[in-house]
Amino acid sequence: MFHQLGINHSLYHIETDHINQFKNLDAKWQTLFLNVQSKCMCELDSWAVILNSWLFLKSLEKDSSFLNSSKCLYYSTNTFLKEELLKFRVIHKIIAMSDDDLSYFAAFQLGNALEAP
Repeated sequence: MFHQLGINHSLYHIETDHINQFKNLDAKWQTLFLNVQSKCMCELDSWAVILNSWLFLKSLEKDSSFLNSSKCLYYSTNTFLKEELLKFRVIHKIIAMSDDDLSYFAAFQLGNALEAP
């Protein structure tokens, strides 16, 4: 399902290269992370949450947020979520390591946790 993700699923200003990088990471780790546990949303939306979690972590690595302001107003809970996540030391450690694989692992776990009932 992650193959269907596109730029329009992102809350960030991104290029096709970002989507391709995410898809490559997912393909690389697909045997470990078989499926997102969609409970409340369709599977594609669940993958979009994981993508946006990954982009969130990547944007903090560069100390810049490239959020798309027009989408942020519509999805204002993402701003709240960002502030809450920054309260956890483990998030800061993940960001400091600047490792794509670790960021993917964390994003996948965040996406699944956000989908839990």
